[in-house]
Amino acid sequence: EFQLGNEPCYFAIENKADYHYEILESIALRYPLIEDTQTMPASSQQVVSQATPHVHPHCSHYVVDYALNPHHSFAEGERLGWERYFRQELQGTVRKRPVDGIPVQFGELTSYYNYTRKYQFYIGASCDSVNGYQRLLLRGHDMRCVLHGDLPLFRNNVELTRVLQHRSCWLNPLYRDSCFFLPIDLPKLPTQSAKENTHRQQNHDTINNTTITLCANGAQHGQHHEVLGRALARIMTTSSHGGPSIRLLLFQRKSDVHPAYQELKSAAIHVQVIQESDFAMFHQRLQQSCDVFLPLLDRNSTPQYFDNGLKKLSGSVSLVLGHAFPSLLSESLYNLYGPYLTAPTYVYRDPHSPLSSSSLYPPLHLALSHMIQSLTTSNADQEAIQWTNTTTSLPPFACPQCPNLTS
Repeated sequence: EFQLGNEPCYFAIENKADYHYEILESIALRYPLIEDTQTMPASSQQVVSQATPHVHPHCSHYVVDYALNPHHSFAEGERLGWERYFRQELQGTVRKRPVDGIPVQFGELTSYYNYTRKYQFYIGASCDSVNGYQRLLLRGHDMRCVLHGDLPLFRNNVELTRVLQHRSCWLNPLYRDSCFFLPIDLPKLPTQSAKENTHRQQNHDTINNTTITLCANGAQHGQHHEVLGRALARIMTTSSHGGPSIRLLLFQRKSDVHPAYQELKSAAIHVQVIQESDFAMFHQRLQQSCDVFLPLLDRNSTPQYFDNGLKKLSGSVSLVLGHAFPSLLSESLYNLYGPYLTAPTYVYRDPHSPLSSSSLYPPLHLALSHMIQSLTTSNADQEAIQWTNTTTSLPPFACPQCPNLTS
């Protein structure tokens, strides 16, 4: 237990969008809280003074309150589910912030329309998802922003960038030279299920049943579902003659099954859509059900998540990292997030990559076949069926301009 001092510093996390609930816990634990004495006059965008930011020297601990969008405009039920999770699992608890070692206590749910106290910091969880993010950043020294992708504001105005970079932090390691953290703090089950214990063993022992459950987000734009559908079709015959049964769970808001899976109507491969709007229940069902998670993202099909696009973070990546799922990743996704993985991973060559590619990884259907064999083969027979090395070599955050932060 933590012994809290008598000089807390308070900060509020504002979420003015009706989504991004999965990052709220990590903001409290991983956003670098540093003072910024840089100023900018309201009548211009010229830097008046610049000073080195510093951590509050007098804070014995932090207390964080949350101010959420009171209206349902995107995902009805998700906010209410997160609020229940907060009241039941977070409120009143104290955690040590990995980014600086300072304890943080989860406080209250409040309203950004009528704050009842003055905060040292106000952190916008969805600054670039609502209108006026520039005004939010310029509101004052106490305003901070979580940014979800590339912004013209930070490309086209060098002076403005110099001021605002100390008030912003991204969710993608492509911004490791500025400030980033990975939102990997997600709801965990109170007790691990038998299946979870099985596939999270240190040596990733054989799954002790005849069904392998693959999980994917079924709704992200551009995912290569067609490639996975063809890969599953190629292994159907093998699976239906003495091999394991395969179940594919698609977690999505709509009930429609992607056309790529319409032909997979065999006893060996069962496709099921999971619609779960409750925040905590969504994560609970994932942890109870999934043997392997497949983000189905690559640089060619989904450039919005890579350096050739908007440089955003996919929610599927957060699930793989936060729940330490064994995963099947494209080469480009593995190259970006490999240093942060903590669970076994199979890697396949990016779909649609040139035939002349020098990739050392197999196409998806072969990687998938090898992975299934690995999951159902005894350890003594796995010499030629190896998962990638997943020794974590980098912390899931970086802030070069932040002094005295844990690295």
